Amino acid sequence: MPLARDNPVLIIGAGRSGTNLLAQALAQDPLFCNVDENRYVWNYGQRSLKYDVRTASEAHGQTANYIRNYFHSVARREQSVVVDKTPSNVFRVPFVHALFPQAKIIHIIRDGRDNVLSRQYERVGGRKAHAHLQQARGLRFRAALIKKRMGEFLTLFRGGNIPPGRLPVVVRDKAGDFMRAVFTASAVHYGERAPGMHDYVRAYGGLQASAWQWSQCVMHGACAGRLLPSSIYLEIRYEDMLHDPGGTWHQLAAHLGIDTASPIGNYLVDQVRPDNTGKWRTRLSHEELRALQPHMRPALEFLGYQWE
Repeated sequence: MPLARDNPVLIIGAGRSGTNLLAQALAQDPLFCNVDENRYVWNYGQRSLKYDVRTASEAHGQTANYIRNYFHSVARREQSVVVDKTPSNVFRVPFVHALFPQAKIIHIIRDGRDNVLSRQYERVGGRKAHAHLQQARGLRFRAALIKKRMGEFLTLFRGGNIPPGRLPVVVRDKAGDFMRAVFTASAVHYGERAPGMHDYVRAYGGLQASAWQWSQCVMHGACAGRLLPSSIYLEIRYEDMLHDPGGTWHQLAAHLGIDTASPIGNYLVDQVRPDNTGKWRTRLSHEELRALQPHMRPALEFLGYQWE
């Protein structure tokens, strides 16, 4: 099935799983343009911002027109196939497929233990803010957090990922968590929103909640995606992309129907860091792994990872 500008390439996956690397790789070919993350386009007309789940039955009327028009306008402006890498779309696979039935969906999956490790930094605003928080440097933590979050917002706004008409929704969605983190110098939960996420955080704490969050993300994405034709949905592993970028690229090229001579393959080979896997083995304690086990082991083993 050939690519067409009216059908975006949609990269999904739990945040901190390589969605950004893959989107940047595809953008090396002038056939594609990377429009990064568009959370506030995809959740247009969503009944609640407390979770990211959307069903195919919601893909109609004003909501469908708004989202389709946004992506079609970008494709016309850029004269390219749009690449969108909104991680929370793991909870919207039936919805996005109903909107764009011919769109290619690429689900990138990373070992949940490494994913949880990476999320710990993002929950507090990045590595610098995390270091200050660990050293009880409250003022420096707040400064680093504000700089990080404002930078993220400005990048998205300037890139058109937050249409001006959606600004009130962004403020309503983000202001409470942002102010709580600044004033209390504490972590807030980060990333995709599974139903019941806040209750899970309160019941188990941030580490276990991140494990459950990863599990919910990958299982929603995989179970919904595997119901779609193989010409539409493809799963790849982050670890395979790092250890065998050439092989992964051939798999991607076949799915997208493009020539393997594209510069995308060379970019992947040059940019991947094979040592960016398995860090959980030295950075998560035995106690932490025991705490994580009930929240993620079933999903890990379902996806073919081994619990060690």
